[in-house]
Amino acid sequence: MVDKRHMGKIGFACSAVLSSFGAMAIGEGEATGFPVGSGYLYPSVGVEVGYDDNIFLQENDEKSSWVTVISPKAKMEFEGEATTVALNLGAEVGNFANSHRDDYFDGNVSIDVSFYPTERATFAVSAGYKKSHEARGTAAQAGDAAFLFDRPNRYQIVEAGARFAYGLDQVGAPRFELALITDDRTYDNNRTATIYRDRDSQEAKASLFYKVMPATSLLLEGRATKYDYDVATLDSKQYRLMAGVLWEATSQTEGFAKFGYGKKNFEDASREDANSASWELGVNWKPLSYSMFTLATSKDFDETDSVGDYVDSREISLEWKHDWYTYLGSKLQFSYGTDDYGNDLREDDVWQAGVKVDYRLRPGLIVGAGFTHTDLDSNEPGLSYKDNVVGVQLGVNM
Repeated sequence: MVDKRHMGKIGFACSAVLSSFGAMAIGEGEATGFPVGSGYLYPSVGVEVGYDDNIFLQENDEKSSWVTVISPKAKMEFEGEATTVALNLGAEVGNFANSHRDDYFDGNVSIDVSFYPTERATFAVSAGYKKSHEARGTAAQAGDAAFLFDRPNRYQIVEAGARFAYGLDQVGAPRFELALITDDRTYDNNRTATIYRDRDSQEAKASLFYKVMPATSLLLEGRATKYDYDVATLDSKQYRLMAGVLWEATSQTEGFAKFGYGKKNFEDASREDANSASWELGVNWKPLSYSMFTLATSKDFDETDSVGDYVDSREISLEWKHDWYTYLGSKLQFSYGTDDYGNDLREDDVWQAGVKVDYRLRPGLIVGAGFTHTDLDSNEPGLSYKDNVVGVQLGVNM
């Protein structure tokens, strides 16, 4: 519901697995789409009302509030013989009953174009704009109980990307992918602090797949990222080389495992470079057609959001999704993550557990209820906290 400190990173590995292999249907509804000209329009809206007992994620003097979030979305798709085009629009409007200074309006727009000139080749380009915020109490604004700023950090991201893939998905045939991504992040307010976080980045990622069996592929992946800060002296080049395997051993099990090595080199000679093992792993196990367990873990370098030169981040999560009936489903999730702030003594450990139940009233109409508990333990005085959020949701795919 609220942009909580660490929550986005904790869910990274699990969401990566689900996006790769597809989440279970319950909880998403069924989008049918409306024909518009030569394309189809898929509108949806979500409404969530919940009670958060620690909206500023404070160790003491917690402040609670009812929070309402409305999330309209729309996707327009056009599909030709060798081309697909998708336009995405989205917004999120948040209202805090006991702290209207923290109300927000976020939005995003993106376009994706894919071209398939031959059976072997795929070209894709994308561009997007995002306007978002960092809630007070998150890592970017943590550490000052009196709140140096009385409003959330607000920022904009402009991003673009291109991808080229060549090869066949068959045994004995290699497949190559190259992706280029660039984004520019600029903050709008609280400039005495956020001016040091304005940055742009460019990333190149190359992957080589080789299918050794009908359901198993070997993988070699390299990535290089360059960070350029407008004011802060945190400019760096980050590299990662990984090898692994993707598999679908049976109809019950599928997953990926990548292990390798990463390094981060700073342009400022006064900052100490870093290097470390790196990995990504995710496994979906479906003992029953209506029940799925997802185990995921990852380790990599992140950009710092407050102190230190970088963040050495590790996460592990376990999720169980189960459809009790065609109209009733549940999700249990547990996660643990550690953030070590490079060249600083700060270390944060965060535990999170949640449960959610969804009820499908009819195709495209879902109601749900959930509870999430978060416990962060930091060696930095004043940053530890406990937070509980309980809420109900309504999702409509029209």
